[in-house]
Amino acid sequence: MNSDKEPLHKDGEIQTSIKVIKDSSENLSINNLSKKLIYYPLFHYQIQIFIKRFWFKSRSEPMIVTVDPIRKLPMLCDVIPEFNIINVGSDSIIPFYETSQVCDQIVIKFVRKYLFRKYPILFPPTVSIMNKILIYKIFFQFQSCNKENISILQDSITGEIFKIKG
Repeated sequence: MNSDKEPLHKDGEIQTSIKVIKDSSENLSINNLSKKLIYYPLFHYQIQIFIKRFWFKSRSEPMIVTVDPIRKLPMLCDVIPEFNIINVGSDSIIPFYETSQVCDQIVIKFVRKYLFRKYPILFPPTVSIMNKILIYKIFFQFQSCNKENISILQDSITGEIFKIKG
C-alpha cells in the first residue's frame, strides 16, 4: 500500500460514524440482488481569500471548494450539502484516497490559478482555509445472482443506475 494514501480501516478498527450526504435510500428496491454500500469521499473547504490589487481597492471574499481526493480534482461549488451521521457496517467498501494535507495544497493551488484568471492582480492572493469537512457520498452496489455476473451500481442521491460486467 502507498504510505501517502489514507485508509478508513486502520489496524483492524472500523470508524463507527461518518458524515454522509442526505439521500433517498428508503425508496430503492431491487429484488434477488445482494446489496453492498460504497462510500465515495469528498472534502468540502470553506475558504477566505484576500486579494491585493495594484490600482484598485483590495478585496476579501469567501469561497467554497470541493475536492475529489481519489482523482485529485478540485471543483467550485455554491454550498456545502446537507448530511446525516450514520454507522458504517463492516461490509462497506471505501476506496483509498489522498491525505488532507495533499488536498489542502491542491485547493490553494486551484484557488490561486482561478483568481489570477478572474481578477487583474499582480500579487499572489492570500488563501486561508476556514473550515474543512470530509463527507462521503453513498453508492449502492448490487450483485446479481445469475450466470451473466452483472453488478449494478446505483447513485443514492440521483437514482442513476450503472451496469458493470465482471
